[in-house]
Amino acid sequence: MRLSWPLESALLASGLAGDLVGQKRLTSLTPAGPGDLKKADLAPWDRFAAGWNNPLAAHASDALVLAVGGAMVYADAWGAAHSRSDWKPAWEDALILAEAMALDAA
Repeated sequence: MRLSWPLESALLASGLAGDLVGQKRLTSLTPAGPGDLKKADLAPWDRFAAGWNNPLAAHASDALVLAVGGAMVYADAWGAAHSRSDWKPAWEDALILAEAMALDAA
């Protein structure tokens, strides 16, 4: 597997651009009222979860993603700092994590 900087840069830029456009559109929308929202408008496999909201679980999920992805980058950086490898794997893993987070946010 090889890292293609043009492709990786394009993926990261696409994710960041999608995130920025999505945030701009999201902040310009007026919130839906309770009468506008109907479970029947959702896909059948999503209806059971309609109305669930757990901010603590959302924060825990975000923290877990950062911890797992960060551990991967940390392990690469630790190896490079202790002369067991060069810094390339750490930069590659950091780039992949940034791409995943940008595309997820988009």
